[in-house]
Amino acid sequence: SFEYHFWRAMWYDISGLKISEVMNEDVREYLRQNVNGILEDGTQRCFMPTGLCFFTFARTCYDSSLTAEEIKNYYFGKLFGDYAGEVEKYLLELADAFDFEYMAGHKASDASVSRFYNPEHAKSLAKVEDIAARGKEMIMKHFDSTLRPRTVAMRILLAYNELMRLFAKAMIEKAHGRDDAAKAIFEEMMSEIGKYEAEIEQYYD
Repeated sequence: SFEYHFWRAMWYDISGLKISEVMNEDVREYLRQNVNGILEDGTQRCFMPTGLCFFTFARTCYDSSLTAEEIKNYYFGKLFGDYAGEVEKYLLELADAFDFEYMAGHKASDASVSRFYNPEHAKSLAKVEDIAARGKEMIMKHFDSTLRPRTVAMRILLAYNELMRLFAKAMIEKAHGRDDAAKAIFEEMMSEIGKYEAEIEQYYD
């Protein structure tokens, strides 16, 4: 289904930026094919760390002349203000380290082991630890704002930063074919990120 496709794609596209581009392109193509109405039934939790994909979908439905780049610049500008560029750079670094094609299961060096088995890609995933550390510094620098939406956005980004750090550790184990070790880290990840549930859910539900 449409919803399930994009739910899975969130884990493929760690930044949410690429899927927003696809969303924009798809809606514009629907219009070119004379499809004049789309019913979206989904959950915003699928689109952490920002609501860019949902916003892109809605904005494109109202004005299909807008490109994904124009919508992203407007959304990030409103949400993050002067540090929008820093946030985008951070998200793109994460996305590059995880790699969309790898996360989609298309880069396994031996699919008979696992669709994530690729010891060489573990080197890329290992970069996330440093990216997350630098990302946390950036987040804490902008952690408090006189504008409530920006303060909330950075708090959500902080939780996401920790999620990605642990997720990368688990995927490194998957890349080496060590499934038991990966499962243990996944369980740790769920426990740690679960602590943010009450704080975050009010902004996504």
